[in-house]
Amino acid sequence: MAEDKHSLPDISGVFDIDESRIPTKIIEKPVETKPTAPTESILLKPETRAEEKRIEKERKATVKQKKKTARMKALKKNVILVGIAAVLLLAAALGIRAMIKNRNMPQVLVSSAKVETLTSHYDTEGTILKEDPDKDDSPYYAVFVENDYDVYGLQKGQRATVTISEEVSVTGVVQDIRKEESDSNIIERLKALFTGGSFSTAANITVYISLDDADYAADSAQVQISVVTGISEDAVTVPTEALHKDESGQNYVWVYKSSSKKVKRQDVTVGLETDGVSEIKRGLSEGDFVVTDVVSENKELYNNAKVKLGAAG
Repeated sequence: MAEDKHSLPDISGVFDIDESRIPTKIIEKPVETKPTAPTESILLKPETRAEEKRIEKERKATVKQKKKTARMKALKKNVILVGIAAVLLLAAALGIRAMIKNRNMPQVLVSSAKVETLTSHYDTEGTILKEDPDKDDSPYYAVFVENDYDVYGLQKGQRATVTISEEVSVTGVVQDIRKEESDSNIIERLKALFTGGSFSTAANITVYISLDDADYAADSAQVQISVVTGISEDAVTVPTEALHKDESGQNYVWVYKSSSKKVKRQDVTVGLETDGVSEIKRGLSEGDFVVTDVVSENKELYNNAKVKLGAAG
């Protein structure tokens, strides 16, 4: 008989097995059971349960407080950031506004009021005239003729300097001031009367200056004459260009305050005026700064106007 390929080989006798010790049934391993944990109601006393509830309540309160603190910190941080941003925006806006305002601010030139001796002159041209050409000892005069509207300030006794040539000048005194109405003025007045036209009521003023030294005088010579019309010692002076006059005729200046960089109108009383300099009898003190010119496009000045200093020239 052929051997079955799928049958197991006979291994009896190969191993020495005690059949009596071979178990005939499977003995199951007992299942270990864990003791059931006692319930809370059995193990914990009421006091313990209350303590645990208190602890849990405190824990929850602590967590809630931490969350609230965190929210407050975040809110505070946001408020600070918003505040910083607002301050920066405000500073930028004020900076831009200041730049625009500064650009439109009047730019002025100023000069300080000084104390000095001021001398005013009446300068004109004249002619040397010998009072009596037929007499050798007749005095010489420097004579000039002006319109009576133009001789303000001239008086007898005033000292004068008569320049005869570039090398020669002599002194003199105003000896006489004569008001003479010429025939031509009379004719002009008659014409105006009949024609309805206008005429000048001004008369000619002839001023005679006696010379202290006539050795250099020559009859009919043309000369330059300068009459001292006034002297003011220890006068407070400012450049004449700083003076203004309102509709009522009141003289005033704009005073500049370096501490506030503002200007203020100051009414003044004017005295002598000469060579671009004016005496201020009342209203200013030595060292006061006055505006002499506005060099910016915006030339509007008013009380307490903010200005900036410009550079001369």
